[in-house]
Amino acid sequence: MTMAENISDRNGRALEFAIVSVFIKKIPNLALLANTLADQQRDGVKFAALPEQQQAHFINSAETIFTWLAKKYVIHTGTTLERLSDNAAKKGDVTDIRLVIAGEVVNLSVKHNHAALKHQRPTATATQGGYTKNSLKDIAYRAAYKKITDDFLTSAAQLKNGAVEFNELKAIQADFIDNQLYAPMCQLVTDFLNFHVAEQPYAQQFFSFIVGMTDYHKIIVYNEKIEIHEFALMPPVNSLKAMQIGNSYINVRFSNGWIISMRLHTASSKIKGVSLKFDTQLLTVSTPIELSPMEIG
Repeated sequence: MTMAENISDRNGRALEFAIVSVFIKKIPNLALLANTLADQQRDGVKFAALPEQQQAHFINSAETIFTWLAKKYVIHTGTTLERLSDNAAKKGDVTDIRLVIAGEVVNLSVKHNHAALKHQRPTATATQGGYTKNSLKDIAYRAAYKKITDDFLTSAAQLKNGAVEFNELKAIQADFIDNQLYAPMCQLVTDFLNFHVAEQPYAQQFFSFIVGMTDYHKIIVYNEKIEIHEFALMPPVNSLKAMQIGNSYINVRFSNGWIISMRLHTASSKIKGVSLKFDTQLLTVSTPIELSPMEIG
């Protein structure tokens, strides 16, 4: 994990801590489920380590989120709250905080300063699209994936034998990684999506993997505003179309009006292992988006 990812993870967990702390203060007799109390104790340390201005910003944001929630739902005694682990996200449930209010499930996905949907590995594109691991489609895809990485490593050794980091290759040939790794890998993923995931049930499975399998509200806390994306009652997906954009981007258009952008990048500075990830962002969504301005100061 990079330093940037460490900071992002710390801030994200500190923000969740702040939101739950405010909810505990505002909701009478709120019941905390599963490991939520332990998570709060763990992340309270992360919150306390933040600068005071950042702490105040997170608490202020949490107050604003509660005000929005209280206008949307009648919150009373008997409400429960659970913080979900990252393992749930890996299975398709992107919820960070789940409340049950008068029997109604309210899922919140919380982000700080970014609108990323997923950071998926291209190695698992077949299973992400609904094919069983070690099925014929999965085996064939992974073989094609391995050929691209093996060819890249062979070319990298020819460019600079003994190179350890990707930057060493860039210093010799600026577009080497783009041409020899990113472009063919994005082509592989694009072709697989278009030929094997474009129709049901695979298109819906891929959509559910990227966006989430449960209805939820996506809350993004920025420095000067809060965006709340209403992802409740997401329209079903019947098909998808993928298009490679340049060397390292893939746009996927779903039949329900959603469009996502997947940017391929190295997950490690080291060449060994060729660790790759997609940074997947939402470009267009068919559901309404509510902007909640935040009182600063």
